[in-house]
Amino acid sequence: METTKDSLLYAIEVSKSMLTRGTLKDVLAAVRDSVRERMIAYPMDNTGVLLYGVSGHKNNCKILLDLKPQNSRGIKLLFRLLEDETFFEESVVPAAGNTTSLGDVFFNAGVMFEQEKAKSFRRLVLVTDNDQPHDPETRLFEVAKIKSYDLVQKNVTIVPVFVSYPDRRFEVSKMWEDFYYTPEFYIDSSNTKLEPINGSPKDILTAISNQEVPRRPAFRNCIQLGDLKIDVRAYVLYKQQLPSQKYDVSVDGDKPVVAVSRTHYIVEESGREVEKEDMTRAFKFGKSRIVVDQETLDSLKDFGEPAIRILGFQKRSEVVLAGHLSHSLFIYPWDVLSKGSIRAFIALWRSLLNKDKVAIAQCILRTNSAPCIAALYPSPEVLSPDGHQTSPPGIYLVTLPYMDDIRDIPQNTIHLTAEEGLVDLAGAVVDKLTMPQGYRPERYRNPKLLWVSSIIEAQALSREMPKGAVDGTLPKYRSIETRSGAAIRALNEVLTKIPPKEEKAEPPAKRVKHADISIEHAESLAANQNLDKLTVDQLKGLTAHAGVPEPQGRQKKHLVQALMEFFKGM
Repeated sequence: METTKDSLLYAIEVSKSMLTRGTLKDVLAAVRDSVRERMIAYPMDNTGVLLYGVSGHKNNCKILLDLKPQNSRGIKLLFRLLEDETFFEESVVPAAGNTTSLGDVFFNAGVMFEQEKAKSFRRLVLVTDNDQPHDPETRLFEVAKIKSYDLVQKNVTIVPVFVSYPDRRFEVSKMWEDFYYTPEFYIDSSNTKLEPINGSPKDILTAISNQEVPRRPAFRNCIQLGDLKIDVRAYVLYKQQLPSQKYDVSVDGDKPVVAVSRTHYIVEESGREVEKEDMTRAFKFGKSRIVVDQETLDSLKDFGEPAIRILGFQKRSEVVLAGHLSHSLFIYPWDVLSKGSIRAFIALWRSLLNKDKVAIAQCILRTNSAPCIAALYPSPEVLSPDGHQTSPPGIYLVTLPYMDDIRDIPQNTIHLTAEEGLVDLAGAVVDKLTMPQGYRPERYRNPKLLWVSSIIEAQALSREMPKGAVDGTLPKYRSIETRSGAAIRALNEVLTKIPPKEEKAEPPAKRVKHADISIEHAESLAANQNLDKLTVDQLKGLTAHAGVPEPQGRQKKHLVQALMEFFKGM
């Protein structure tokens, strides 16, 4: 099982060019937003900020935010740094000359990562506009390479963000190409392109926000094809992001204190409290309960060691991926435990693509998890028109249903036909409202998540409360009217002239008869003051069955009171 924590450290160079062009403030604003988003979405993950090239600090390195789960104090510091010009000028003074060593930067980053108590998935995001901090022939260059190798030994992935300007291009070939394309600098250097970003605020925000989502693998596993074993890591590419966790707190003291919940187990018939150690599990079998011991329960979960065992191959067109039961996983090779896994994985991936096939596999994804059948769906690399990767090459693992999971398809008893001309009119509306680039999720923020986060942030940072939620998912009615208003009106005009068809009224649904309640069970409920948990129909049936005098009222409270008095007199 992979570690669940993610540690992200931003190392930002403070240079005169970044100060005079305003790039440093753009980077800090993007980092502030990134830290704020991670604090809400991933409150247990570590985030830190290291500035280098700052005068007045040892080795010209200043720790702005310690590498830890951040709180409102760190966000307030970043807000003050960006909004208070005097504080910014006093805090961020560039060092004289170009004297900051990358080796010192990597050393300080290593110390910050070492101070973590728990293991985590570590990344160092290096932001700079300096295309040659060291001459490749100097000792400083060699020291920096050694220190970067030390970071890799600590499982730190270094991700560079190179800032380029229209009047001063960032030349990767001056130093970074020789430095970066070495095994010491980046674990996955063969699949990484050194492409500088534009120095505009929008591009900087995009480059920084791309790093805020954790890159940790969900788990490790292996693909088995006969005697061949390929080690892989699984990644969750899409996961619903929910608002931050809510807590029950006590506000009696000076500050809110989290209330701890406790669970008590009570025997239903007698109301006697039972300790958890005195209980075991039972399965319902008809009206009886079958008790099983802990050893049997453990055996029910044991289906063998985790593995992805390929059963065979099938044409891609014959696999219905719409029937998946859970979100897909993206699997990628891992060459640490079994050498040659990357080459074997690439061979399998290319064969599936070239032959237009999908592998069908029996999967036990984690220890003690139930086996499932999945399709290993090959995905080619997809590049945007400007050459950036929009979809990585690899294999998607899509969970397929068992026979037990398939529901009956409802029979279509309605003859679906459209009046003459309606299809063409509806087609005109569809054509005019077709989205040229389709649905692109990166354009839409979750309005509920955005609204909740803005309220929490405003209260935590003592800032002005937002006036209303910004919902970018609402239809753009003016644009719809401009593009297809005439076509919609033409379709509606024809629809209003067609008389509605008569539909047969469906018979009323049968009422479900409630189960009878025994006198003994009702007496135990009365002893524990739990009669109000019964429904009104059950209470009425119980009063009639027990011969309880009819109460003055027929509301639930009257029935409960009459039954309580009846059982007290027994």
